[in-house]
Amino acid sequence: MRKGSNAILSSFSRVRPLFLVGAMALVGMGTAFVSIRAGSHVVSFFQSIIGACARFVGAVVNFFSFPENIAMLSVWAFFTAGFLWGVVFVFREIWNTRKTILELERRVKEKRGTAAVVHDMVPFVFTIGFLRPRIFVSTALCKSLNSRELDAVLAHEEHHRANGHPLFRLVGEGISRFLFFIPFFRSLLSYIIIRQEVSADQRALRHTPRAVLAAALLKVYNLQSVWKPSFAANFSSFAHRVQFIVNGKDPHFRASWRVVSVSCIMFFVLVFPFFSTSAHTQSPFSAEGDFSSAPTFSWEESGVWCSSHASYSPRPVTR
Repeated sequence: MRKGSNAILSSFSRVRPLFLVGAMALVGMGTAFVSIRAGSHVVSFFQSIIGACARFVGAVVNFFSFPENIAMLSVWAFFTAGFLWGVVFVFREIWNTRKTILELERRVKEKRGTAAVVHDMVPFVFTIGFLRPRIFVSTALCKSLNSRELDAVLAHEEHHRANGHPLFRLVGEGISRFLFFIPFFRSLLSYIIIRQEVSADQRALRHTPRAVLAAALLKVYNLQSVWKPSFAANFSSFAHRVQFIVNGKDPHFRASWRVVSVSCIMFFVLVFPFFSTSAHTQSPFSAEGDFSSAPTFSWEESGVWCSSHASYSPRPVTR
């Protein structure tokens, strides 16, 4: 029995290459048959793809052959880039502000009016938060200022909190980044921030002498220059604040001639494509006097001229 099985296996091993060759031949014949039957469909499919690509390339070439289209595309590219920059900036500031508030709330030591005293060795004080602003002051700054100077600083920050200045600055920064190609808005935003700081100093001067507020401002400027968070007060207004506290001089808006000239040039460059495209709109009458494309008036629909014969057909009078 074992010898018979061995004989069968040996004979199958001899014939196995023939089976493999036959199977490969059948697979090849089937593949060729299917490719022949489906060849026309495959060719038409690739021809449709090539035709679509050619039409797309032709449309793109035709679009860029007109200078007005290139100008319009450039304008939309500027606005799109500014919009994305502004949105990313706003969301990043909201995220960083929320994270900073949660971190500071865990280290609050005590309350001092509307301000929260945070245990920290770094001297700082700022108003943070957009919908519900909060005032945070560190223990290091409380130790560096006397009681009158600290009250003046907190009165200044209370004005920012009560008037929602952080939210206004966030919106202003987003708009200035959206219109980054017009530097006039950046200069205008800087002036508005200076006015906010001066108005906060006016609030503090109602309860504090000028000398005390000036000393507090100088100390905070020297101490907080080591660490300035992005959402804190901008010390670019320091000189204007000193002028107001010492001399009572209000700041005035001033924009350099470079800022004004660049803003005007960019404004006209961006607005010109809209006027150029509207000026090139086709008239209903052609240049050769062809009135075929002009809007027509149908006498039949008006009921005044009868289409069956050339006679006057009065409208029926209704009573």
